[in-house]
Amino acid sequence: MVLAVAAMLLAGCAIPGASSSIPGPTAQPPSSGPSTGTIKVLVTDAPGYSVTSVKVWFSEVWLHKADGQGGAGGWIPLTIIDDTDVTFDTDRMIDLAELDGADDAVLLAETQIEEGMEGWYNQIRVIMNEDLGVKVDYTDPDENTYTDVAAKLPSGKLRFVRPFEVVADGDTEILLDFDLEKSVVFTGVTVDNEDNENTELTDVKVIVKPVVKLQITSLNGQANVGELYLYEKEEDGWSIVEGGAWGLLEYNLSGETFDFEFKGHGLEQGYEYTLIYYPDPWPGDGLICLGSGTADGGKVHIEGLKDTGDLPAVNDDNYPEGAKIWLVLTGDVDCEGNEMTGWNPEEYLFENNLITFDDTDV
Repeated sequence: MVLAVAAMLLAGCAIPGASSSIPGPTAQPPSSGPSTGTIKVLVTDAPGYSVTSVKVWFSEVWLHKADGQGGAGGWIPLTIIDDTDVTFDTDRMIDLAELDGADDAVLLAETQIEEGMEGWYNQIRVIMNEDLGVKVDYTDPDENTYTDVAAKLPSGKLRFVRPFEVVADGDTEILLDFDLEKSVVFTGVTVDNEDNENTELTDVKVIVKPVVKLQITSLNGQANVGELYLYEKEEDGWSIVEGGAWGLLEYNLSGETFDFEFKGHGLEQGYEYTLIYYPDPWPGDGLICLGSGTADGGKVHIEGLKDTGDLPAVNDDNYPEGAKIWLVLTGDVDCEGNEMTGWNPEEYLFENNLITFDDTDV
């Protein structure tokens, strides 16, 4: 499922030595003009498993504003709403099995950005009604069909710790992607079947333990400016490290040069980092070093402009979907040979989604 302020998928990261890369999401901030500042929350589901219906009742969505960012911090509620602008005073039921990827994302909640609400936020909380629970329809291996099975919901609270900026003139989309194949668990007593070749479950119980991917996309209200978040990630599965290092890249979507400003946070004191465009496959032959800087107090600031040509390049395995932007250790990249020479991913920041840049001088 996806909470969305912009419908996108989480980006993957390339693994050195692998025969193929793990591509990231292909969406990026569009180059449309300014629009009314809003925060929207949408939901969608990753397809999978032999489940035909998963009805969940959503009660509340909250955002936490960080202290010292344009006023006092605190929790801000969003209005539960649907795509036709109908608001819900009580719970809203959504059947996650009817959603098939980001293209089918539905609006769950939103709020208008008012004066004093702009600034940095650091948590998202989604509340599901545990009393109503979850109703599941499924087909078992013998093709028996079960409907409206009451599934156990061990916890109706989803909490995400992720910094993101909300601006008065821009739109922010938070996309929560529920993976049903991993979220819906079947348990019971294991017995041998008649052929004694494998086992079957009896006294089946259904448990829903939400497995959710989160993506946040922001537009700052300027027609030709995009924003990209970079995060510290776990090498096993490339999930974002909660409370880990992160950074924000602002860049122009088109122009004669790629103009950018990057600010990183939570980095290792005194380490020198280089911001790069990384084309798959490993070792990133043809990568472009955008700029370098040394972390001071855990922060690094890199800005400039670069004649990159169109991004992604045509020889990039991610072409034409989008380009990966990484922050790596300066000692792990050969900027003259245009390739990676080392691999210390625990020290890197990886893209949250892919971007594109249109070089108007080509």
